[in-house]
Amino acid sequence: MDGSEKQQHVDKTQMFFSSTKKRNNHIKDITAITIMVVMFFFISCGGNQEFEQIKESRDQQALLTSDTVTTLISDSGITKYKVAAIRWEIYDKTEEPIWKFPNGLEFDKFNENYETDAHMQADSAIYYEQKKLWEFRKNVHAQNKKNEHFTTDLLFYDDNKKEFYSDTEITIKREDKIIYGIGFTSNADMTRYTIQKPTGIIPVEKTE
Repeated sequence: MDGSEKQQHVDKTQMFFSSTKKRNNHIKDITAITIMVVMFFFISCGGNQEFEQIKESRDQQALLTSDTVTTLISDSGITKYKVAAIRWEIYDKTEEPIWKFPNGLEFDKFNENYETDAHMQADSAIYYEQKKLWEFRKNVHAQNKKNEHFTTDLLFYDDNKKEFYSDTEITIKREDKIIYGIGFTSNADMTRYTIQKPTGIIPVEKTE
């Protein structure tokens, strides 16, 4: 290889490395931009997610809490219920505004004459404002004006339909018998009821 050929070879080699270096720098620039975009995307998403979590956390906080309360509850000027609770929490910022009674509830339901037609106790309860639905949970004990006793772990009262119902096990104690079953519906004063699946009836002997 003579001098001119060597010089041409060196020039081509330098051009190759110079071109390769430019391409590498260009790739680095693109990579850096891509990383910045991806980082911005994740930071933005993370920020939005964090904001939503904060908003959700605020929405789940009780607007009002009250301890050891006994009060009457009215609807459209009509007194419907009397409640006694160790703790009452009101959540009106949630999608479904609710009242919570996490530490137990005593509940009296009044008829149009302001007479108690159903009384109950439960370990906890929730009231869904928009649905006008009461949910009683765990160790639910109810009594109607005929002195019949109802025991279950889950009971609902729908004020729109004026009915009680449950899909769990229930025991009904009457003067003459004890009725066991699964699934229950009744009218608003719990005097007319149906058990979907009776599982047993035990007669009760009258004592003189």
